Amino acid sequence: MAPPFAIENLNSTGPTLPDVLDVLWKAKISEPNCDVATFRFSVLQRYEWGESEVRAAIGRIANSVENSASLIEALRSKERPHPPSRPHCDAITLLPAVPD
Repeated sequence: MAPPFAIENLNSTGPTLPDVLDVLWKAKISEPNCDVATFRFSVLQRYEWGESEVRAAIGRIANSVENSASLIEALRSKERPHPPSRPHCDAITLLPAVPD
């Protein structure tokens, strides 16, 4: 079971760079203990995801976190420099769900 959280202010910020084939999404994640953090999520353009697909992918990450753990801490552990040439910009890569 996923820890309780809310996704606030989810919006697409467009491609990372003109030569990178992804779209960045920015989301504010909050937890009941009042922790709030903003994350960037990278999705390949070819997936043509909208807001509902991004929310579902974040939900899949949340479902992999133990209920007593912090989703914010779990997301922070998944952040990587993106694009690699800009190490001060972190993002979490989202992928489609794998069919059962």
